[in-house]
Amino acid sequence: MNLLGIIKSGLAAGLLINLSQYSLNSLVLQVPRETMAFWVAYGFALGFLVAWFYAWMLTRGWDSGVRTSILAGIIIWLVAGGLNVAFTGYHVIGVVWTLADMVVAGILAGGLYTEPEALPSGD
Repeated sequence: MNLLGIIKSGLAAGLLINLSQYSLNSLVLQVPRETMAFWVAYGFALGFLVAWFYAWMLTRGWDSGVRTSILAGIIIWLVAGGLNVAFTGYHVIGVVWTLADMVVAGILAGGLYTEPEALPSGD
């Protein structure tokens, strides 16, 4: 796995998640601003997690591409969904919006992540 690629794609995915979640939490659900610092850190953690999971899937023989990145986003959404519901309560729009976030974040992370080049064998 390419650690620098995970960091780069995780930061981009986390930024995307944070921008989208800010719109959802501030404008639609009107979550109190006192909790925003937690959600920013959580958004970046999800971004890194989806990037790492995509990279991990590649090491297990999955093909790089949109299908794998979408699946990585959906799996992380399923794992993180319980925490979202626990903190914000069940809101249908929040659940669907977050699913869309994670799918797009997975596609972004998958598009930015690259495996390290193989070193020449020297023969």
